[in-house]
Order: sequence, then structure tokens, then C-alpha cells
Amino acid sequence: MAGRKRGELQGTGAQAELAMRLRDLRDASDLTLRQLAARSGFSTASLSVAESGRRTPSWAVIEAFVGACGADAAQWRQLWEVAAQSASAGKEATTTPPAASAVEDVHAAGVRPYRRLLKRRGVLSLVALFVVVCVSTLGWVLIGSSGHAPAPDESAAPSRSGLPIAARPAHDDTDPYHEGCNTDQKQLDWQPVNRADGSPFGTLQLRASKACQAAWGYLAGPNSKAWTIHITVHRTPGNISIPWHFSGDTQPGSWSNVLSTRKGCVWVEAYVVDTHGEGPHARTACFQAP
Repeated sequence: MAGRKRGELQGTGAQAELAMRLRDLRDASDLTLRQLAARSGFSTASLSVAESGRRTPSWAVIEAFVGACGADAAQWRQLWEVAAQSASAGKEATTTPPAASAVEDVHAAGVRPYRRLLKRRGVLSLVALFVVVCVSTLGWVLIGSSGHAPAPDESAAPSRSGLPIAARPAHDDTDPYHEGCNTDQKQLDWQPVNRADGSPFGTLQLRASKACQAAWGYLAGPNSKAWTIHITVHRTPGNISIPWHFSGDTQPGSWSNVLSTRKGCVWVEAYVVDTHGEGPHARTACFQAP
């Protein structure tokens, strides 16, 4: 990286993660602080503080910083909100403010897809299967330009009795939507996922529920028998990992089981295996319950 040597990264949690991402972005853009200042309209001092981790900068600074580096500022809004909330609370936050984020991609009109019900809960009766397939088919809509696929409805998920499932503290290695974690799920971080040949595949999202006190991975991307999607959720300390994979012709979107955020910091990784081989592993930041 051209320019003077940076100081050591300061801060902790989401605040430090935001600063590290900003550093990586500027490095990838090959810009000095002076060049970035000229493009963004903010002083080198303000930009330097933004990537130091000492404190969370204003959204105006982040928006200008990211835009000057040629990135989509809207996709950084969620990470900035988490860092800002973490700083104001004096500790790591697991959810963002209730205001809708520019990168929120969850739509109200869906249920758990039938393939997960079959995979986790055994064979359903023909009548129940017919109902779930019909409702889930209606509830899934692709988002044309964002590269994100919708997840099951945030507000409610059906139980096998037909009644909504109330969110509750979830156990490790359980389906987040069966546990009702979609009632207050938030997207905390995202990373692009590419195929082995370098072409874009989708977006890996770190999702969490305050009510469930758990986090999981959601990969917004197409499903097909032609490739296999791998999602692994990790927790530290303890080096706990729960892998999950899927290959099949069905609706877009795949997700892992959960890990509790009460016991440590949770992060997820994902990759795709197709005829070109194993793609690069995408990894999110690590988040812990307050």
C-alpha cells in the first residue's frame, strides 16, 4: 500500500471489524489517504480515524470513504449500524436498530421450504407436504438486481400443528426457522461467494436472532443438482463447527443450522463445489451476544 505506514488497529468487536474492512477496501483500491481525501471530500485525519478502529465514524464519512473506493455504500450500511450500536452500548451488539437497512433483503411472505422439513423432520404426510409446498412456493421471490434471495418470513413460521412458532433460546445444531428465529432475524454481515472459475455465485450472510440468542449462515444463491453448497457455522472459543451441505433442484436460498451466541463469538463460511472444482471460501465477521 502506497503512502505512510498505518498505525495498529485499535478497538474491539464490530467497531474493529468495520475499520479492518475499510483498510482492506482502500488497499484493494490502491489509494493513499491523500488520494482518498481528494475523492471523498473528507480530510485525511477523518479518514485515518475511520480506519483506525478508535471510534465509529459517522455514516457520512463511511459513505464517502466507500464510494470513493468504488464500492456500493448501501452494502456497508448494516455493518456500520452494528458498529455504531456496539459503540454506543459499550459492548458488542448482535442486532441492528429496528429501522430498515438499505441492505435488508427479507420480505414478508414465506415459510420454511419443504426440502428442509424433509431433511430435518422426516417424511411428512401427503396432505401436510402438499400444503407446505404450495405455501412455500408462493412465498419465495427473487430480488432482481441485488443478488440476494429472500429468506423465510421474519414475522412468523408455521409449526407442524399449523400455529406460529415463538422464538426462544435455540439449541446448537438446530434449524433456525424451525426454532422460530426468523421472528426477529437480522443480517449482521455479508460476503460475496464465487465459483471456482471466479464467476459470482451469490452472497453469504451472517444472520442472528436476539430472541433465539443464536446465529447461522444464509447463502442467497441458486440451487441445483449441478453443484453442492457448503455452509459451516463456527464458534470460538472452543473451535465448535457445524457443517451443512445441499445439492438439489429447488428454490434459491440455503442455510446452516444455528450456534448459540451466548457461549462465544459466531461466524460462518461458505463455498460451492461444481464441475470446475471447489470455489474460494467466503467468511464473515464474528459476532457475540451482548
